[in-house]
Amino acid sequence: MRGAFGQIIRNIVGGDRGGDGVERIPPTASNRRRNEANRQIRHRRRRQDIHDDDRGPLKVITHGLKLKKFSEVLVPHPVERWIQESGLLPLSSAYLTMVDAGLVSAFIERWHRETSSFHLPFGEMTITLDDVATLLHISPNGKFFDAPVNMSTNNAARAAHELQWLRDLYSRLIQTNQFECAARTYLLHLVGSTIFADKTHTRVEAKYISLFIDLARCRHYSWAAAALVFLYDNMGDGAVHDTRQLGGYMTLLQCWIYEHFPRIYKRGDRGAVHAHLPRACRWIAKHAVEGGLVTYRQRLDALLLDDVLFTPYDDDRANHPFEDISMFSGYLRCGGVSVPYLPERCLRQFGPPLVLTSSGGASIDVVCGNTTSRTFALNIL
Repeated sequence: MRGAFGQIIRNIVGGDRGGDGVERIPPTASNRRRNEANRQIRHRRRRQDIHDDDRGPLKVITHGLKLKKFSEVLVPHPVERWIQESGLLPLSSAYLTMVDAGLVSAFIERWHRETSSFHLPFGEMTITLDDVATLLHISPNGKFFDAPVNMSTNNAARAAHELQWLRDLYSRLIQTNQFECAARTYLLHLVGSTIFADKTHTRVEAKYISLFIDLARCRHYSWAAAALVFLYDNMGDGAVHDTRQLGGYMTLLQCWIYEHFPRIYKRGDRGAVHAHLPRACRWIAKHAVEGGLVTYRQRLDALLLDDVLFTPYDDDRANHPFEDISMFSGYLRCGGVSVPYLPERCLRQFGPPLVLTSSGGASIDVVCGNTTSRTFALNIL
């Protein structure tokens, strides 16, 4: 591959091998943070102890304004065609321009990495593949993404790109009619501002470039699973008491809260949106409530079942039908990170269960409303 994008690929892919000639994935800062987080979670203090040494709200950010501005740039027809075929075009309109740090932080305090769920007064809830597919309009079906296996330690440490640099590169590629490379640059910027938004709030990991080397195959990835893995992993880090800022797609998390918990915050509602738009476009973020994090903690502690909408999408299934794969149970994987996905812990989010029988093997049959699905404890999609 030639040009600027090909040079990026060559810069990040190395040839380091162990003494036995086997290529190895080096330990990364992300893995070390995750291991440290697991150790701390096992010894997590009780919530009242945490409140005695309150860290305050997490630092969170949304790239909504950047996406809005970037959406105004010229997108030639060849580039637009590649973006549409990738299955990621809805992300360019699915964003909030403001995030409520207190609201997000109150939920993160109740997140448990071990169960991949929020532990609330009435039980557990989680963000499901169905939530992601409905709110963002991206597919839950497809392959997992694995990071390049021959990325060297040095390259792994520096393998990230500034979002502003990507915007500038995109403009240069358009001017020189390098439309295929421009499409790759646009898509890398898009996922770096949305589903793969990291804690730096200004960069995107270069390993995600490999998702767009073959633009014709982009649509074959499970983008909903990728978004969920990245968000789950970052929420697990955020639940550790000494964490001060949070990565992940805050529009997804905040819109999920808007859908399921209508009584604990301020929100703006545009009403029904067009069928081709993500449901997240319905919501407008408002300023935080008085008291911020403390107020949200109190409201979450006082939640009752009647305060929760477990199935908020029933009126929109014509536009966003339920996908059976959302009942998958096992591990989701993306870019070398695996997280448990356990929808059976939150069955109320799938409607009243009519039948729940065990087959005695690797699967169970579940009938939720009018949807029948089989839940397999396998590491596949």
